Amino acid sequence: MPGLTGIQVAEQLKKGEEYDGKVALLTTFSRPGYIEKAMIAKVDGYLLKDEPIETLIESIVRIHEGERVISTDLQPLLFSLETNPLNEREVMLLHAVKEGLSTEQIAKAKHLSEGTVRNYLSSALQKLHVTHRHEAVRIAKEKGGCDVKRRQQLLWVGVVAWVASLLPILYEPFAIAASPVPYDFRMQPMSDLGVTVCEENAYPMASYMICSPHYLIVNTLFVISGMAYFVGGFIIHQFSRVPAAFRLWVVFSVGAVLSGLIPADIHFTAHTLPALAMFLVPIILAMYARRERAGKTLNWVFFSLLILCFIGMALTVFFPLIGGLLQRSFYVFVSIWGALFTLQLVRNEKQQL
Repeated sequence: MPGLTGIQVAEQLKKGEEYDGKVALLTTFSRPGYIEKAMIAKVDGYLLKDEPIETLIESIVRIHEGERVISTDLQPLLFSLETNPLNEREVMLLHAVKEGLSTEQIAKAKHLSEGTVRNYLSSALQKLHVTHRHEAVRIAKEKGGCDVKRRQQLLWVGVVAWVASLLPILYEPFAIAASPVPYDFRMQPMSDLGVTVCEENAYPMASYMICSPHYLIVNTLFVISGMAYFVGGFIIHQFSRVPAAFRLWVVFSVGAVLSGLIPADIHFTAHTLPALAMFLVPIILAMYARRERAGKTLNWVFFSLLILCFIGMALTVFFPLIGGLLQRSFYVFVSIWGALFTLQLVRNEKQQL
């Protein structure tokens, strides 16, 4: 059926009298709106493409046997859909009622006619089986239908977390200024500012003199940065569920924390191995780029930038390039990506409501 989406095809098949088979959607979309449309279409299965092949086969068998199957990672979203009968526009207008706006004020603020506002609110009252708007607001809130403001606040917390992840780099000028020996941020890695001793050969591969009086502050900021990575990634996961990407992100975040807890001079291997989780980040971005229409170009652009950073860092093994600057560029790119992707999700939330 050319020109139709997968859900539209499913709707046609379920409505058709000539087709009595099972209908399942295999998709990358995990947003509530898509799932809601699929449930309304009464599809027999809603499966994510990144499920293990064994799980997909098992799900198809269960669907064939008469079960209705939805991917495990999407079941919490399905529960929320089942408990909230309101559509997104009704939620938006009830939220405006909760803020104390009149019908006229809502119409002006949302660029709708007063009649349209009344119709949506009347529909919400009927769905919730109440007669007064404020009763509808109360019940909708209990059902999780008036959490628009909270969801957007949560996304803004994510933006703040991504900014906080830059703290080690933002503090570097002060740590470098306090060092009694020369420090070249273009050549030396960030870890040198977290070394706890003042000596040459402080750790393998560091034959030069290192002295960082602010090592305690720097290492603390490394830990905070790792925690900020986790918070930022966790919040993105609440709005764009790509389970495999989130699991890899947890590994990256924990690696960043461990690198701060274990300075290079204390145990070089224990410091370095967790930091290598940075190589997982381009994979994570590629997963989001494949799954999400929102921010797809953004994800691919930063994927390319991170790959270029890795290529440059790999070349430092053979040529005296600016390895330190490339390492810093990598972490700056990651933080900027996270903030911009989260802002894109904020924008989508506003557009959908």
